[in-house]
Parts: sequence; C-alpha cells; structure tokens
Amino acid sequence: MEVSLCVGIADEVDAASLNAGSSGTKSVGTRNNGAFDVCLVPAAVRTKADALASAKPDQLHNLQILQYDSNRNFKKLTPTVSQATGSTLTVDLVACENCQLIIVARGSSNAISEFSGSPSWSDLQGRLADASTINGIGDGGTNDINAMPYFIHLKNVNVTNEGKIVIQSADGSDARILLKRLAVRLTVNWKFAEGLRTGYTLKEVKLCQVPTVYYLMSPTETDSRFEGDLYPISTVEYKDLYRLKGVDATNEGSLTTWMPANAKGKSRSVTSEYYRTKEYAHTSATYMEFVVDNNDGLERMYYRAYLGGKDVSDFNLLENTNYHYTINIRNTDYRGDPRIRLLDQTPVISTNLVQTSNCFMMRPGTNICFNPYKHEAGSGGENTYLSDKTIGSVRVLWQSKDAGTSGDLVMGYAVSNEAGSYNHQNLVNYTNIGDRANALVHVRVPVTQGGNAVIAAYAVDGATILWSWHLWITDYVPARLSGTITAANREEAIRTAKSASAGGTVHTYAGDAWTDATSGAFFGKVIMDRNLGALRNTWSTTNPLESARAYGNIYQWGRKDPMPGSADGGRDDKGLMFNGDGEIIDLEKVNSNSLENTIRNPSKFHIGYKAADGSWGPTAKACTIHARPDGESRISMIRQ
Repeated sequence: MEVSLCVGIADEVDAASLNAGSSGTKSVGTRNNGAFDVCLVPAAVRTKADALASAKPDQLHNLQILQYDSNRNFKKLTPTVSQATGSTLTVDLVACENCQLIIVARGSSNAISEFSGSPSWSDLQGRLADASTINGIGDGGTNDINAMPYFIHLKNVNVTNEGKIVIQSADGSDARILLKRLAVRLTVNWKFAEGLRTGYTLKEVKLCQVPTVYYLMSPTETDSRFEGDLYPISTVEYKDLYRLKGVDATNEGSLTTWMPANAKGKSRSVTSEYYRTKEYAHTSATYMEFVVDNNDGLERMYYRAYLGGKDVSDFNLLENTNYHYTINIRNTDYRGDPRIRLLDQTPVISTNLVQTSNCFMMRPGTNICFNPYKHEAGSGGENTYLSDKTIGSVRVLWQSKDAGTSGDLVMGYAVSNEAGSYNHQNLVNYTNIGDRANALVHVRVPVTQGGNAVIAAYAVDGATILWSWHLWITDYVPARLSGTITAANREEAIRTAKSASAGGTVHTYAGDAWTDATSGAFFGKVIMDRNLGALRNTWSTTNPLESARAYGNIYQWGRKDPMPGSADGGRDDKGLMFNGDGEIIDLEKVNSNSLENTIRNPSKFHIGYKAADGSWGPTAKACTIHARPDGESRISMIRQ
C-alpha cells in the first residue's frame, strides 16, 4: 500500500555537548594535574571551524527503504529515488504492526551499493559502505558531502491498512524521520610543551584501533564491564589510521578525519582520567598515542589518550557525531601518570635455559634462553640445517596482537625496527652467537592475553633468514604423564595430569594406539586440549573474540612455521601479523620449489610448484619431506 512520509537530515551532534548521563562520573575537560591534558572542546569555543563537520547534502541521494517485521523477516524494499530533503515521499510498504524500517540515502556516488531482491537481516548487517568514497569527502579528496551515506533504523513502526505510518519513540510520542550521517568526524589538536623540546623529541603521533569498514547496520556484542551494545564486534579488522613520523610528527599539529563508528561503551570502573588506561578500556577502543624519546636514547614513553564522549567513563565514538580534542603534553612524569608507559629498552638476558625446539610455549610475563644451533629432534641434538651456517643476529619476524587486530603486541615494541639499524634486543637478544657450543638466544614476553610470534635467525648480512622459531604465548601449561605408565596406573596418571594442567586440560583417545599397553604408540601419552597456537580450548557461543581464540594457527602442508589463523572464522583476514614496530606485515606469496626456500621465507605462502605425486619438493614425497627417517616429525616438537 502507498504510504506518505517526510524524510529529513538530522543535525550533527557535538560530542562535547552530550549529556554526561547518570553514571555520576566527571565529564572530560582540561586537567592540569597530569603529565598530559585531554580536552573535548565544544563547538562554541573552537577557534577554527570545520565546514565539513556541519555540511549537509543538497538532497537525499539514492534513497531506499527496507521493511522488516518484528522478527526481522523481510517484508518490502522500495525502488531507489533521489528526494529533496524534508519533502513528502510516497512509497509502497506492507501493512504491518510493530515492524522495523531502515531508511538509507546511499550517497551520490553509491557509497553503499543498491539493494535488490529480498535482503535478509544478516545481508543487511553485512552491507558495507565504500570506505574510500567516504574518506575522500573533502580535505583534498575528490568527493563532496553529497557522497556521504545517511540512514536511520526505526523500530516499533505501525503501517496501517489506511495507508498511515505511525512511528513511536521510546516514550510513546511520534518520532520525526531524520537520517543520521554514517561517519564520525574527528579532529585532534596536540601540543608538545616547549619546555620538553630541549631534552625530548616527539617521535611519533598515532591514531590507533580504528575500524577499517563502515557498516550500515553493524552486528553488536556485549561485555559485562561496559554499558550498552558494543559495535563493531571485536573480530572485525582494526588498524592504525595515522602513524605520523619524522617531520610529520610536529610539536604542534592537527589531524581531521572521517572514521567509522567505534562504540565501546561506558565503564563504571573509570571515575577519573587516570583510569582511562588499557586495563580499564575495551581492548578495541580507539585511542591517540604519542611516542616520546629522550635525547640520550635511554627513555621512550608512550602517552595514550583514549577517545570517547563527554563522560570520563565513555569510550564511544558514534556516527553523526563530531569529536574535537585538544591534547597537551606537559611533562614526562610516567611514574605519576598511569596513562604513560615506559618502554623497557634493556637487552634481554635470561638464565631460564630450555631445550631447543621448533615451538616454545611461554607464559605471558616470562623469559627463556636456548641454543639456536641445537634441536631436540635433530641428529645428535643438532640442527643439521645450520651445520654449515653462522648466525649473525636474531629478531622478531612477526607477532600477533592479543585481541585479533586490536589489543597489545604479544612481544611488544622493539627499540628500533628501521632497516639498517635494527635493535630488537629488548625483545629477543643473543650472546656468543658465533660459538656453536655456547650460543644463546634470550627471549622475553610481556604480560598480555597471549598470542603467537615467530623469531628468526639471520645470516651476517642481516637479510637472509637461516632458521626460525615459533613462540606460543599462552597461560596454558599442559602436564605430561609422569613415571612409568602401566595398565594398572594409567587412568590415575591421566587424572593427575588433568589436575596438574594449568589454563586447560589434557585428554586421550580410544583405540589401540592409545590403550594397548604393549604396542600402543601413545599409551603413555596425553594430548593437548586445543589446536596449536590457540588461546582457548573451546568455542564461545556468545563472544566472537573468545571463539576466534580457539582457532589456533594454520600450517601450509608440512611446514614447520605457522601462519596466524582467522580472526573471525572467515578466509579474508588481513592485518594479523605485525613487525617490531607494530606495523602490519602483509601476507605475501612466493614461488618456491624447495625446502630451503620455505626455511628462508617462513612468513610467506609458497606457490608455483606441485609435483605429480603431490610433493612440493622435486624428489621427496610430502609425507617424508619434513620427517626424520624413523618417521618422527621434526615439526611436532613443542617445548614448554
């Protein structure tokens, strides 16, 4: 039936003017008792206007309406029209009580592609706006505000048989139909105090953990620590939108950008600016970070300012809202201000000597050392692939973050990741590296929620990888069966091992290989409760990130080195590997036809060669190419 309605554009919201809510916490303003001030500036007192922040399109470009019932079943889709703002629009809808309408103006450049057919609710939630179109609006871009998508989601709508539409707000009154801008508008001005500039240098300015995609109707998640629905979910891709270094990291500067909404709720635990730290913020909340070096090279500090609404407990960056921040870095009192983290630049020295393996299980906050020329599974305990090679250095090849593409680096920041002046010795160090009998690699991992990393040994040229080792950073410590195992004591030994395992359990399988005391190859063994590299042993039905933590790593054919598993269960993940400076390492492909090439390129997918018998070496079959003659796999050895 035909229904008439009037659709307009909502005014943008000034974040500094939002109500602080009922949490009882203080609203954000300038504070002079910390090492740096964070101020959310109201539009009325800004000295420079941002025209795009209040710009409106000249009409509703490429408007469509999607109708769903109260159970989110599809009912109707209207054809695309362009409509003058505030004029009456006549559309064909289905008579329905308590239905939902999604009204979207897709933008003059079709930033959101046209809807067709009968889109399901999940189709709607998966619909993305083109980020390049939105990010290219103004500021030297090729688009104007007409390209911006606008939308509204109306609930509790009654479409009557008389052709009337009744839209109720939460308090029962009629609600106006005003579409909201899809994007956040963010401006950050900063100043590095003049008094600091003689002894310290502003090394880098970063805008971190920004969602990479604009959802029209983002799926949401909940977290008991934070009020409200959180979106986008934790397993989508987040990235550092700005990393300004060198001459771009000016002592006084400004950045203005469009960005997708990133709503991470309010925390009752945050009652002052000092609690806006990683311990209390959501792991994927957006923040600014300023990296400051003292000029003698002995200190590096990371000033982190989480962004959000007016309330000090608020970590939301919402669509159709303008956020204008001023941040003043005043002093270097990292001991008195918990928002500042000091990088430990001390070279790692460990006395915790462990046997050498392909994979080391390390608990967060621990350290180990090992001889890189040894190998527990090798002939005579030696790594035969290094018998004619000398290691020149060892450094981090890649590392994950501890919450998908957000959170903390699981090894941390290196002192220097610049080519030609690498210094990873605060993360992975080495001593007596040319002495095959006494060489040691020292590794330290910080306290995080865990993840994975690969460290690599390089030749003297600093470029050729000779060998690499996987670090599985987890609080899971599986226990072995202890003592001589017999049919009489096996069940009790298994129960003891399960009880002794920390952060999880161990188990066995049925079948003669496990239960036959005479010939069972695994009779005296237990198996871990999770995939290699996994941080959890089971999938969550309510938390996507916890589910992703159960995936573990993936291994291409029989290679010893892992690739990071999926962050969300899909196959299109990006941004899962990071270097010693926290920059994304792209997954590359390389043509390969030898085992030697896989060793030299442990972080790349190998393509371009496949023998007729299924092997990927010119002579050895796939089942033996990575195994010892007696069948014991080189890649199965894990050292706790």
